Amino acid sequence: MQALTAVANELSNFMQKKLGRGYEIAAEVGQPNELIVREPGRQYYGLKVFFEGQFIFISRVALLEDETILRQFVDYLRLLLAEEANS
Repeated sequence: MQALTAVANELSNFMQKKLGRGYEIAAEVGQPNELIVREPGRQYYGLKVFFEGQFIFISRVALLEDETILRQFVDYLRLLLAEEANS
């Protein structure tokens, strides 16, 4: 659960920096391995961070959700991994 929370926090901070809006992390009722990162008051939109097996996945909550920010976050994580590998 610590890794899930860390990824959700990083995603929330990233979205806030990129989009300039505040984001919150909400736990899904009845889903212990799932967190939602969304704007306050926007219940049906956001990005879902969840465990499946030993992997953490990030997906859109709504099909209409723009996945541009999700792609940017993946590129950001790749950059962090490359920097860590080079140090």
